[in-house]
Amino acid sequence: KVFLAAGAVNSTRIVLNSLGRIDEKISLKSRGGFVLPILSLRPIKNDWPNVNTMPGIFIELKGSFLKHWVHVQLSTTNEMVIQKLKVPNKEGGWLGKLKRIISNHLMIALVNFHSDHSGEYKLWISKPKAQNQDNEQPTLNTKHIKKMPQLITLIITCLRLTKVFWTISSIPLFPFARLNSGSYHVGCSLPMKENPSNPLETDTCGRISDIKNMHVVDTSVF
Repeated sequence: KVFLAAGAVNSTRIVLNSLGRIDEKISLKSRGGFVLPILSLRPIKNDWPNVNTMPGIFIELKGSFLKHWVHVQLSTTNEMVIQKLKVPNKEGGWLGKLKRIISNHLMIALVNFHSDHSGEYKLWISKPKAQNQDNEQPTLNTKHIKKMPQLITLIITCLRLTKVFWTISSIPLFPFARLNSGSYHVGCSLPMKENPSNPLETDTCGRISDIKNMHVVDTSVF
């Protein structure tokens, strides 16, 4: 038995190469969402750079009109926000003081949607461009397909977040949100099904019909 666990991208490449499926595009699922600044009406102690800015609070949303969980990670002002606002290290006049006040009232929320509401990556292999190089392996190609969440999902999520943050005297700044439709959290390029109907689908043991005694055992098979 061979257990293939080279990661979602490379396991997919190995399978495509083994089956000789040149130029056949398949989908690599991804999670997506947006980055959202939150304005707190109360100051938040910010001792940058002597502070841990990793997410420290996690919020899970589900319910009416939200078919899948929405995962939210909350963190305090980090170096990316400070650089974006161009907050000075020293006084910097009244503008610098204002920027420091703002940075001391900001939180950052990373809103993550289910892959059904997110973009995806297209993966395919192509023949080597150089001629007379039989030993060369096919080239892996990828293309990121961006996608906005469904409107109703986006609206309900924003309403829920507004309600949640208002209870802690905070206001989500939706006009300043930034789309984040792709990520390093990827998988399900070789989906696991009870009754596979496609040669690139696996059974519940991660096996592909055309390759005996080989099990794909990483996130390719979700």
